[in-house]
Amino acid sequence: MFTNFELKRRDYKAIEVELNGRIADRVVVNASYTWSQAKGTNPGQGERSIWTSNWGSAYEFSIFGDRPDVPESAPEKELYDYLYSGLGGRGVGDEGWYGFLPYSVDHMAKLLVIFQAPWGMMLSLGGEFLSGYHWEKRGLIVGYADYSAFIEGRGARTTPAHAYLDWLPKKSSPSAAEKSLDWASMSIIFSTAKSPFRISRRTSISSARFGDDSSRAGCSSK
Repeated sequence: MFTNFELKRRDYKAIEVELNGRIADRVVVNASYTWSQAKGTNPGQGERSIWTSNWGSAYEFSIFGDRPDVPESAPEKELYDYLYSGLGGRGVGDEGWYGFLPYSVDHMAKLLVIFQAPWGMMLSLGGEFLSGYHWEKRGLIVGYADYSAFIEGRGARTTPAHAYLDWLPKKSSPSAAEKSLDWASMSIIFSTAKSPFRISRRTSISSARFGDDSSRAGCSSK
């Protein structure tokens, strides 16, 4: 079992473009786009072979690399290859373990527009697009009786893209003791998720000394 060896690696590449601006002192715009690729032989945290299994790899150690490098002339080579094929290791390569990690997203775009309306109203429009997460079909490691082999390559498949767009009107009313009473209602305008649309309302009391709405309008989208 190897803690670290030459085939175990993790790489990350990304390009991010962000636009921040204010229009006529009433509209604040924050938009961003990110292209990224997170690849590796291990994701960097615990990884189960299948969802219902307690077996897999952890941060400090992994079953990756457990395949024995048996000489071609050895009589037991065929047996060891049958039992441990798919685990990767010295002399046999990574056997599909290197690829897109589960948290890798190729394309992500975000948008936040905040409009300071009259009469203490603030209108926010936010949206996000994700091109999908990477996943893979696993294969059986006979010697471990577990589905830990990356028979198609790690992250060879991608979930469908998803996006949402919502808006949030907010009304602030002054109250006693330098505090303001805030009322807001968020509505999902558009979403590719299969769950039903939902509307949430919240009322909060905030102290004016922590800043008014105009000072919070420049916050970035999450």
